[in-house]
Amino acid sequence: MSLLTKRETLVQNITYMAIMAAINAVFSLLAALVSALSIFLMIVLPLSSAIVFLFCKHKYFPIYAVATILICLLVTIFDMSFTIFYVIPSILTGYLFGLFIKYKLHAVWIILITSIAQGLFTALSIPLIQWIFDVNIIDTFKGLLQVTASVNIDIIVPSFLFYLALTQMVFSYIVIQSEINKFGYEISDQPINTTTYSLILFGVIIAIIPFIFLLPSGAYLLLSISLYFMFFIVFTHILQKQYKVLIAFGISLLAFMFLFAFLYPVIPAPFGLLLVGLLPAFVALISLLNNVLFNRRPKDKMISTGKETKE
Repeated sequence: MSLLTKRETLVQNITYMAIMAAINAVFSLLAALVSALSIFLMIVLPLSSAIVFLFCKHKYFPIYAVATILICLLVTIFDMSFTIFYVIPSILTGYLFGLFIKYKLHAVWIILITSIAQGLFTALSIPLIQWIFDVNIIDTFKGLLQVTASVNIDIIVPSFLFYLALTQMVFSYIVIQSEINKFGYEISDQPINTTTYSLILFGVIIAIIPFIFLLPSGAYLLLSISLYFMFFIVFTHILQKQYKVLIAFGISLLAFMFLFAFLYPVIPAPFGLLLVGLLPAFVALISLLNNVLFNRRPKDKMISTGKETKE
């Protein structure tokens, strides 16, 4: 029986969930033994949870979740922080991923919401691990990336967690999207409305401004989200072969590079990198102007039949 097929009976569901839980446990053990594999673990776990949600009966999912957590805690008993930091958040976001696919949420929002949720769950687990095991996960990542000496590195930690989660969700989406239509599910991935998403992008960029003063790490997180929306807007214009718009994007990129080089030295640390927000702002403006000025529907014209009469 194929791995990605519907399970109908109780035995099929329990057996399938047991296999997936065992796979998760193996990956957890490997990651606990070899720290470099932890990134791979964070990519695989949401995928397995989403698959279980989609191909097993939903009422059995709590059994899978509890079994996975208990087995992973058992095999990583010498360092259970891996289960708390990786496994539990990934199970929850995998569940959300499957749920959103079921209810046909657009792929843009599936990936974004689950990425934010995964990053949030991960962030919440950090102080818990610190309290129970006296292990600072953030310092571990700093050591792996060799940025422990950086003064302002903490300000981009939320953005780092978001991008890490985004990598997981994109990977899960790619694999599931390639198989899901065989089993009665369809992912809503039609081209986006660039006008609507340009306005959303403007809203995100404007929201960055108050966060600069209130919570700089939040400003960087919003910047990351703006780049996410920018990617989909640009990608949509590429699919639609709107070459004039793409040329305008290229010109805006050159303008951005000039402005960034000119303004970055005069912006106090650690806010200089927020100038990157100029690029999605340019993209949103160009896309919006293109849609408003050049993509209007032609007005309906009366077709003359030669039979019109004068009053």
